[in-house]
Amino acid sequence: MAPIKGMRDILRLLEAEVSGPREKANKNKSYIHELLRDLRGMKGYILSIQQERSQEFLSMYRWKSYILDYIIFLHTSLFLLCAEKFPLDESNDDVNDEPDKLTMKMRFTTSALTHLINSLFSIYILLEKGLDVQAKQILRSYIEYSDLTLAVLGDEDFYDNYRRMGDGERERKEVWNKFTRPSALTKILERIFIDMDGTREHWNILQQIRKQLYDDLSEYTHGHFMAVLFGAFGEIAGGEITRTPLGAITKRVDSTLINTIDYGYLFIKHIVIAIVKYQKLPFMTFGEEGAKFVMYYKILESFMPAFFLVSSMGKGKSPTKL
Repeated sequence: MAPIKGMRDILRLLEAEVSGPREKANKNKSYIHELLRDLRGMKGYILSIQQERSQEFLSMYRWKSYILDYIIFLHTSLFLLCAEKFPLDESNDDVNDEPDKLTMKMRFTTSALTHLINSLFSIYILLEKGLDVQAKQILRSYIEYSDLTLAVLGDEDFYDNYRRMGDGERERKEVWNKFTRPSALTKILERIFIDMDGTREHWNILQQIRKQLYDDLSEYTHGHFMAVLFGAFGEIAGGEITRTPLGAITKRVDSTLINTIDYGYLFIKHIVIAIVKYQKLPFMTFGEEGAKFVMYYKILESFMPAFFLVSSMGKGKSPTKL
């Protein structure tokens, strides 16, 4: 029997099964019809489950979903500002000169924002469908790339070395060990955040939030045994424990939603500071759209303390003071 390499080979085998002796062919045709019926039934069942999960999610977490919507909106607005002022299209660059460092760093920021926007949007969709573990995995990626983006904007030495990761395997290992490895990146971010605020208190609160999220989310990213087991079950409203295939709106969905809002807000807050302080780009240089963005950002700052006051009860330190 020839090896099966793809869908065409599977279809070929099915065709062979239904084209043999009449009795066998009739029996197999019946099985194929049952298979197609079951597949259509499963698709309809999945769609109905997804609709049910979405309605349940909004009924329980509508106001929090609105805040995440707003944070995604701010990420997208910042992306549009950067993409307009520092377009990725290099056709207008001087062919004899490499773009200046500011342009290169802001182009990187635009690319990073693309990943961050898509990550937040993916998290929203997954949580809405009750797929908490998968949302956690993407949240971990969001945190790592937001940290890298702030390091690029806030530390010249980090940026100069981070660019070398594309030069070869030896350079990648060297940059990993000295700059992008979590412990090395934490030290770089510590210097940046203490410089932003002028005190260590700011960094201490942020690092407590950051470390707890890194530790918790790494279990789901790296497939720890207990995380796999716990992810297969969840507590729903009323204290009932349920299995989670095809998703379930569990209490952990709420926790992941809050953590996503927390870190999304903190990233926007700090990238605004990094762009102005380290890149010397006041938002007035972005024109009228820059002024609008500042207004939108101030609206976020006005209601986040109330959000943290409610959502951080019983969780210890809140980012409110940041």
